[in-house]
Amino acid sequence: MLHPTLFEQDVRLLGHRWSPRVHELKRFLARSGVRFRWFDPDIDGEAEIRRIVAEAGPTSQKFPIVILPDGDVLSDPDVETLAERLGLPTEPTLTLYDLVVVGGGPAGLAASIYAGSEGLRTVVVEQDLPGGQASYSALIENYPGFPSGLDGSDLARRTVEQAERFGVEI
Repeated sequence: MLHPTLFEQDVRLLGHRWSPRVHELKRFLARSGVRFRWFDPDIDGEAEIRRIVAEAGPTSQKFPIVILPDGDVLSDPDVETLAERLGLPTEPTLTLYDLVVVGGGPAGLAASIYAGSEGLRTVVVEQDLPGGQASYSALIENYPGFPSGLDGSDLARRTVEQAERFGVEI
C-alpha cells in the first residue's frame, strides 16, 4: 500500500480505527501540534503493520503502538507518558506563581500577556494546544488590531510567542 512520504520527525501511530485508545492518542497528537501518521491494520494490512513494527525493533506489539521520531517504540502508552517522551511540558517549572491562568484560549493568553508584561510570574494551564477553539477558525475578523482579520492558528501562534516573550510559562 502506498503512503505519503514520512518525514523523519513524524510520529507513527499504529492501531485499529475503532479503538478508543487510538482515538485518544490521535486527538492528543493533533491538538498538541505533533506531526504524525496513523496506520490501521484493517486498512493498511497486517503485513504492512508488521513490517513497520519490525523496522522499529522489538516491542510487545500491544496496540496502539507509537513509534517516536528517534525510533523508540511505545506499546499502549498513556497520554502523559507520550507527552513526556515527546518533550512536551507536563509539569510547571516553578513551585510558586503570582498568577495561574486556567485555559489557554484567546482570553487566557491575553490575560497572561498583561500579567507577564507587568513582571508577574505567570503560568497558563491548558490541557490541549494553546489558542482554544479560535485556533480552528479559518478567519477571525473581530479581534482587535487585525482589521483585515487573520486565521485562528496564526492568532494563537502570535499570542503564544508574545506571552513567552514576557516569560509566561504555558
